[in-house]
This record gives sequence, C-alpha cells and structure tokens, in this order.
Amino acid sequence: MKYHAVVISILLVLSSSSWGSELPADDRDMKLSLWKVFPLESTTDEGLNGTADGSMRFKHGSLGVHLFMNGRIPSDSVEVGGFVPLDESFSRKRLEINPRDMYLFIPLNDFNVRIGFQTIQWGRFDEKSPLDLLNQEDIREFWVQDRADRKLHTPSIRLRWAMGNNWDCDAIITPLATVPRLPLSGERWFPPIWIPPSAVAIEGAIVPVQSAYQNPSLPSWENQSSTGIRLRFVKELFDISLVGYHGYTPRVVLSRKIDYYADGVSSKILQTLSPVMKKETVVGLGFSIVAGDALIFGETAYALKRHYTKGDMKNIYTTSPPDFVEGEEIEGALGINYSLGEYSLSLQSGISRVLNPLITLNQPIRSTWYSLSAQRIYRSSWGNIDTAATIFWEGETNDGIFKSSVEIDLADNMGLKADFIAFPGYGINNYLAQYRHHNEIKVSVVWYM
Repeated sequence: MKYHAVVISILLVLSSSSWGSELPADDRDMKLSLWKVFPLESTTDEGLNGTADGSMRFKHGSLGVHLFMNGRIPSDSVEVGGFVPLDESFSRKRLEINPRDMYLFIPLNDFNVRIGFQTIQWGRFDEKSPLDLLNQEDIREFWVQDRADRKLHTPSIRLRWAMGNNWDCDAIITPLATVPRLPLSGERWFPPIWIPPSAVAIEGAIVPVQSAYQNPSLPSWENQSSTGIRLRFVKELFDISLVGYHGYTPRVVLSRKIDYYADGVSSKILQTLSPVMKKETVVGLGFSIVAGDALIFGETAYALKRHYTKGDMKNIYTTSPPDFVEGEEIEGALGINYSLGEYSLSLQSGISRVLNPLITLNQPIRSTWYSLSAQRIYRSSWGNIDTAATIFWEGETNDGIFKSSVEIDLADNMGLKADFIAFPGYGINNYLAQYRHHNEIKVSVVWYM
C-alpha cells in the first residue's frame, strides 16, 4: 500500500544519513546463511535456501540510527520482490527484504525515543509468552525457527522514560497494523487441517472443492493503531512489571467463506480462507528474581475481547461454517533458568483458560504446556561446539515438538550447524499432531562478515 512505501522510504533516508545510535561506536556486520532441509519422511527435494542479515549503527552527536535488515533467498523463488507489504499474509515465495530493526534514536535527558521498524520483546518465555504481544510472527516454517527469529518488524514509536526511584516506563504506539505471514497450499508447512477434501457428495452428485486465500481485511490506516505500556520496578536482583495493551496480538484466527456455484451443467464449491485481525485488550504482570545461579521468572495476563474460531474447519459443505466468538482468557506461566559454567537448563510451564465455557470452540477450554531446554558449550583451542535440545509438550492434546541442534565453529568467521526437529504426533487433528510426517534435519553453513 502507498502509505507503507512512504514510511519505508522515509526510514531509508534516515538510515542512509550520518546520524548515529545509542551504541558507543559506529558498527556494522553481516551474516550470510545457506541451508538445505532433508525431510525424513518425504522424497521431496527442498533445494538450497538462504538468508542474509546485515546491521549498521551510525552516530552523530547524541542522535543515532540503527538498521538491521533480513533477506530471504528461497530456492524456488518465483518472483523477485523487495519489501514485503505489511498487510500481506499469503505471499508467494520471493527474494524479499525485511527491515527487522530500522529506527531513529533520539535521547532526551531521562527519555529516549525510537521511531521506525522495531521488534519488541516484553515476555521472557521461549514459545508461549503471555506478555509478548506487540509483534506478529512469520510462521511459513511453523516453529522451526526460534520465536525471536519469527518476529516481524512493526512500525512503531517507542518512548522509554527513566522515572527515578528504580522505576522506568516503556510506551509503544504502532500506527500501522502488521499481519502474520502464513504458508500457501502446497508448501511444506501449510497446515494439513486447513486442506479441504477434493470433492464432496451433495444430493448424490460429486462436487469438486477448490480453495482460495485472501489477505486479511484491515480497517483504514487511521484505525489500525495499537498501544501498549509497561511500568517496571528494578531493585538489585528483582524486577516486577505491569503491562497494559490494546491492539492486535500475534494470534492466528481464520475466517472461512464457502461459496457454491452451479450453472446447470457443472457445479463447484469454493473455500476462501483469510486471517482475521481483531483487537483485544490485555492487562498483565511479570516478574523475575535472581537466586544464586538461577533466574526465576513468571507472567500472568488477562485478555478481554479475544476472538476464537468455532465450528468445524473440516466440514466443507455446512449451513453453519466456522464463525467467531468473543471471549475472555486468563494465562499464567512460570519458569526457571539455571546456569553453571558451560551448562544451562531452562524449565518452563504455563496454563490458560477461556472464561466463557458455554461457547463451542475448536480448541480446548483449558490448556497446559511444558518446556524443557538444555544447552552445553564445549570449548577447545580450535573452536567451540554449541549443543542444545528442547522439548515442548501440551497436556490436553498430549502432543509436542522436539528440537535439537549442534553448531561447530569451523573458523573465526564460519560455522556449521545441524538442526533436528520431530513431532511425535500422538493426537488427532490438533495443530502439533498434523505435522507428524514433517520430521527433518536442516544443515546450515554460516559466514560472518
């Protein structure tokens, strides 16, 4: 859209100026990654893919610009693009550029202001964080990437105020909405539970089914804004935060429209899927405390006007296709990180409950999850070997995901990494079990420049 291009152009002009950032010195670096995926239960050749990450920080007096760009280089690119529109969810694979962090930094005594594209993390949890509300996610590869890497840039104005007496305030305004990025049908991580039957029987006739995908319908730009504020108290080894937010959150809720066409000779059913962007209001609290070699942390949140899908996503021909219902939900999570030399361990758990039990949803009213992560770094004179493993499990669906990785330093500016991901797939038609045949190994070579 035109106003998106205007915002991007202004920020590029700022980024190319001689102004600098809050960092102590000018800095620039770049990382190039090439990888290949080896599916364990498929003969499909995924080809060679890549990303390029580059960051630059400039300073001039007290003003500054921080620029971090991320580009995707898919092997089956069918379209050469550039900046991906903020309102585009279903995107053809392309050579694309993402301004992950590109902002102007302005210090003003006890205040500092950041204006531009930003990724903002208020929550501490790895996969499900009740207070991480401000950035949409790129889930074209589901959870293969860490959540921090799935975050999409958000055009925002961020005001940070050191209030004194150990208090600080972080206020965010995002004037334009960003939508989640979703896989298209036929791509590896397109959710199987979204795939309709190829045909259905209607009054004895076999009617073919076709699918279409639409980007979400957003209000006019002046009605797209979201706002959030965090008040935080920090005292030595303890901190506590109060959070309030109203706007769009990184939750994918789908709309499905069913159209039946008949001309007397032939007939067909067209299913149109589209993400639905609805604003919600969230209030929450977070804390952390350092106890020896351990960090204990927790979050809780209460959401109003949260939207859920109800109805049957698999029943193509129905007089009551999936609709939406507005509800309230309470979430809580608790975690502990323990570090000892080359070892680190993280144990996290959370629970959520929809507070409108009379509505019929296509998800459990109550949901619990558990996460265990371990990491060890082997150090030697010729380089380091970083090993990590994570298991994430959901109680109600009795399903989870397992990820592990090994990263080896091959040289000062080069590394080799292997990632393994597996889905046990014990459940039926839940969002984790549907990927039971998507186990894979991903091998990457990384150059640092």
